Amino acid sequence: MNITNTLKKIYFIFVQRTEEISVINTTNADGVRRTDERIFKSLNIKKKVQKYIAHRYPTRSITYALLIAILFAALFTYANLPDTRSTQNTSYESLFAHTNPDAGSVFTAAFVGDIMLGRSLQDASDFYGYESYFKKTSDYFKGVDLVLGNFENPIINDDKEFIATQKSILLSANSNCLEAIKNAGFNMLSLANNHMMDYGVTGMLNTLESLDRAGVAHFGAGRDVNEAKSYQLIDSNGTKIAVLGINAVSMQGFASKNTPGILATHTSETAYLDAVSDAASAANVVIVFIHWGDEYTTIVSSNQREIGRKLIDAGADIVIGSHPHILQPIEIYENGIIFYSLGNFIFDQGWSRTKDSCIVRYCLDENGQGVFELIPLRIKNGSPAETDNTIFTKRIFHTLMKNLPSENYFIYNNRLYIIHPC
Repeated sequence: MNITNTLKKIYFIFVQRTEEISVINTTNADGVRRTDERIFKSLNIKKKVQKYIAHRYPTRSITYALLIAILFAALFTYANLPDTRSTQNTSYESLFAHTNPDAGSVFTAAFVGDIMLGRSLQDASDFYGYESYFKKTSDYFKGVDLVLGNFENPIINDDKEFIATQKSILLSANSNCLEAIKNAGFNMLSLANNHMMDYGVTGMLNTLESLDRAGVAHFGAGRDVNEAKSYQLIDSNGTKIAVLGINAVSMQGFASKNTPGILATHTSETAYLDAVSDAASAANVVIVFIHWGDEYTTIVSSNQREIGRKLIDAGADIVIGSHPHILQPIEIYENGIIFYSLGNFIFDQGWSRTKDSCIVRYCLDENGQGVFELIPLRIKNGSPAETDNTIFTKRIFHTLMKNLPSENYFIYNNRLYIIHPC
């Protein structure tokens, strides 16, 4: 009997994780009172957890340290996974393969996000040269009619000559970077952003003059509002393309009638929408670069969506967004397309999502049919390169096509294609 009771207790304690709820007392033949049997019931999950916590051994500090070390090692490994192909297809053949073979190409372009060549990237350029930041992507731009990006810093060669504005983050770059930008294939840059006025009017005007000397066209900033809202006009095989830039991020230094600065949405809604309408009246295709949205989020704000659709309604065909520093979804609205954010292109930020990037290549045929090819990139040490890493490409494509109907895109050979008339 005692053996049976003992086995029963062991079973309840170690197999069913039970709890004692009562004791039955008995008296033997000599009149001595003793405990003879206990009655048990099964514990629920909550009580099991409580019992485990109450009886577990205390965790030593070294255990916590080990867990933290493992976590950091995993994050470091994840952020530094191999991200480049051994051979990259940089030709336009893949893009042209999805165009109408009976309709000739009349215009090609390539768009990227934020370009910032100051801070640590400027320091490293003393050893590696500014060309090192473009060496893995410049081949994608060869033979392209128009290569655009957002230039996120004024040109400042000597900080002592310029007065910094009162803000927490100041960006600037040396004029030596402009030769590398031009040699990489960039022939036009947007200056409509919240950092172009970091060193006041003097810094902005110095940037205009430096770009003019380097032979790189620009838009979005000027000596007055008329110059800031003016568009660049390109004639490509009889097709006219207008390009202009707008800033929608809170800042100091927006252009007015007699004041140099940036074309901004908060200056006057009439001014920036009129600028788009004027461009549309002179061109077959209107491209708007706009600086907007919330930083470090893939969520498109209601303000972005409202402005983006107003731009399309005003005559824009392609809207390219920047400022969030990470990729955001694409939207097709009416006859236009909105790339809410292309993220960083060349930047020194270290969070993994800020290293996701892409190049958008565009081909327009003589029938007005447009094809967009999105090439996934990863940025390492400030330098972007095409990636075929499954983790990164899935995340990049998922973010970009999140709000696109399935009939508007397809993925082929590790690239995302969108066919849309513009």
